[in-house]
Amino acid sequence: MKIKSLNLRQWTSVAWLLFLATVIGNGSSLQRAVGQVNPTGTVALGKAQTAESEVSDQADPHADIEQGRREITNMISRVKNLIEAFKQDHPDQPTPESLSIELELYKWLDLLYSDRSASTIRLTELEEELERVVVEIETLSLAPIVEGKRFSFLALEDLRDRLKTEVHRRESIKLEIEAARSSLESIRDSHDSNEAKRRMFREDVATSDNDEQLNHRYALAKLRSRATGEAVANRELELKINELEHQISEKRHVYFESQINRMHGRVVFSQAELEQRLKFTDEAEAELRTQLESALASLSELEREYLLASRALENASQEIPQLVEEAATWRLLRELNQEHVSVLQRVIGYAGTIRIIWRRRFDLANQLASKDDLAKWQLETENLSQQITQFQHLLKIRADERVSDLTSVRKRLVTSTELHPEVREFLSRQSEALENSINAYNSQIVLVTTGERTLGRFREELDLTLDPRSAEEFVARSWQLILMAWNYEITSVEDRPITVGKIIWGTILLLAGIYSARIFSRLLGMHILPRFGLNPGASVAFQSIAFYLMATCFGFFALEIINVPLTVFAFMGGAIAIGIGFGSQNVLNNFISGLIMLAERPIRVGDLVDIDDLNGVIERIGARSTRVKTGSNLEIIVPNSKFLENNVTNWTLSDTRIRTVVKVGVAYGSPVNEVRNLLREAVLGHEGVLGTPEPIILFKDFGDNALAFEAHFWIHMRTVMEGERIASDVRVAIDEMFEKANITIAFPQRDLHIDTLSPIEVNLRQVDGESRMIHRKAA
Repeated sequence: MKIKSLNLRQWTSVAWLLFLATVIGNGSSLQRAVGQVNPTGTVALGKAQTAESEVSDQADPHADIEQGRREITNMISRVKNLIEAFKQDHPDQPTPESLSIELELYKWLDLLYSDRSASTIRLTELEEELERVVVEIETLSLAPIVEGKRFSFLALEDLRDRLKTEVHRRESIKLEIEAARSSLESIRDSHDSNEAKRRMFREDVATSDNDEQLNHRYALAKLRSRATGEAVANRELELKINELEHQISEKRHVYFESQINRMHGRVVFSQAELEQRLKFTDEAEAELRTQLESALASLSELEREYLLASRALENASQEIPQLVEEAATWRLLRELNQEHVSVLQRVIGYAGTIRIIWRRRFDLANQLASKDDLAKWQLETENLSQQITQFQHLLKIRADERVSDLTSVRKRLVTSTELHPEVREFLSRQSEALENSINAYNSQIVLVTTGERTLGRFREELDLTLDPRSAEEFVARSWQLILMAWNYEITSVEDRPITVGKIIWGTILLLAGIYSARIFSRLLGMHILPRFGLNPGASVAFQSIAFYLMATCFGFFALEIINVPLTVFAFMGGAIAIGIGFGSQNVLNNFISGLIMLAERPIRVGDLVDIDDLNGVIERIGARSTRVKTGSNLEIIVPNSKFLENNVTNWTLSDTRIRTVVKVGVAYGSPVNEVRNLLREAVLGHEGVLGTPEPIILFKDFGDNALAFEAHFWIHMRTVMEGERIASDVRVAIDEMFEKANITIAFPQRDLHIDTLSPIEVNLRQVDGESRMIHRKAA
């Protein structure tokens, strides 16, 4: 069960009960005490019991309470006199435990009667207040609503404050009721236990022969039972008071809500009321600024004193408690002052915000703000509310820390009996400074809470005005969220903000520029430049260069449009350099190689090249790589740096004419001149062979098996397959001409010579109708 702390009277009564339960002990201890007491102690208890029996129920409860208090006061005086008499007769002996317990019980009864008197008065007042509140609610419900009547905005604000206070009060009373019920259960259990003991002693007394000690213990048990019975009655009365307070709080809550509902829609926020609130805020801010100036003025002096104390402590030959505590005191004072300055500065900053909130509330109440402004204010208010809540939490944490520090300091002052006077003085100063700091934190918490309440009211008013279920309000709120995200500042360069909107807008412009650069460069390379007679390779080179130049220009233009200085890249230079040096060196190498290839044009689009056992036609030269198409129709991507770092054969760099060769061998004995003429005729007979330069027919060599001839001729070759096809056609023509001229094209052959001394014997044997040579043997 969640129990809130009891009030002072409740705690006092419970403390007395717990104290007595601890002190009283068991019967044996009482018996030992009674053995040492003068019989007059028993007389005192007897008189107390007689006084109890004489208390009668009268019509006036206050008179009964006062009569009981007078009797208890008399009994306290008598017991004190007995204790004094015992001390005079037995100065060397301690006070009997029975007399001490009896005195404490009477004191507790006196406190219970006093508490009963105050509670009875409080109960009467609450009953009257409940009747009055009920009458006020009935009067308010019967009062007619006057048309056209206007109410003050500040009056409505006061009602809202009182309503919120009543809500907190009602929650607090609920906790008090829970605590009172728990306390009542505990005291009832104690009273039941005391009643059981009292009944047990009564039976023992009835069966005994007037045992004086037993009579004394019985009288003490009755007194204890009476005290716990009175405590139960007090707890019941306090519980009734708490329940009555809860009823009154609920009625007040209904009353305030009714008043606020009657004022809804008929409140006027005048300029005079606004000025009044602003004046109050200005006065509070002026007071805070005065405190801030005082704190700042003493900051340097505290720093100087702390340095002096620290140096004195460092220069001391041994650790002196006075110097240690002096340095700790000045350090604490300096720290508290710095905290005070920091908190005051933030609170003063919030004071300006509260002024803005009041002006906005004025505009909202008088319908001077647009829907967009209201949606914007709503978002700003949510963020500001989070900040104030966090600051409020921070103040509470710091206040709790200082309370803990104060507890430690006071504990040292109380428990340390042999402190040096100077050390005690420094500790007292620390205690005083911590108390002032705690009070300052509490004051600032009150101010911040007041501001938070004003901000909360503004949020409620905005929520009522901006209906989230309306499509229009949803669109307006969404638009404000987009604007806040759009204008969010990521960083700043040269006092120019770099916002999310600028980055998005710049990215859009850059992408649009790159797309436009691609369109214009393609138009230039594929349509404009060819009309001026530029070959396709040069057109592609100019197209790529134009694309990069236009993309760069569009990038700078985008930065200028969004008002971003070029120096924004200055602070990025280090990161970019590191990235280029480690992760981007290959990319940059290929990019620069591509630019060199486009500028120097050692390789052009359409050229036939050989590189690293790769033979193909250049299809495209890009920024990072070049696309090569082989004769097998394979497209291979080659990094641009490969063309500059390796040996590259460009078959068509300056001319597409390629000299090719066809080799052929004829049998020995063939007419050499006729072969040469036929080769020349076959070469020149193909339309793909150039007449100039003329073909060259060479009798190359006397081979092992043939006479070797070579036909060298020139062709226009733009692809590898084109040259191979012409060479193939020439070979076909040579074969046909040689066949007509009865010239044999030689082929590899070998002559086998067998040198033997006798004829070779050959045996033939018929096996299954077939003749097979099964044995060959030299004779």
